[in-house]
Amino acid sequence: DVDTDYEALVEIIIDENEDIEKYNPCLEMHWLEILALENEKSIYQIAKKGGLSTSTLYSMIDKDTQLCDISLKTLNLILKGLDISLIEFIGKYENRLF
Repeated sequence: DVDTDYEALVEIIIDENEDIEKYNPCLEMHWLEILALENEKSIYQIAKKGGLSTSTLYSMIDKDTQLCDISLKTLNLILKGLDISLIEFIGKYENRLF
């Protein structure tokens, strides 16, 4: 489930009288950061193993480059860095990233 399929990075305990709205909006992660976290790889490891520069990957994150805006070649290099095939990627992430 998209609403509950995550692991909390920070847990905040608030007083019942405290305004919960001040903690919004929640931080959203870039899809590449999600892939790295879920596959236990760093951006550096993905870049090195995939044959990409770290600046390319960090630029994608900084510019909030969407998955549909990268080339198939770049996607394949990212997947190579993650040690997953295109078929595995589609099977695992089609309902979440597409």
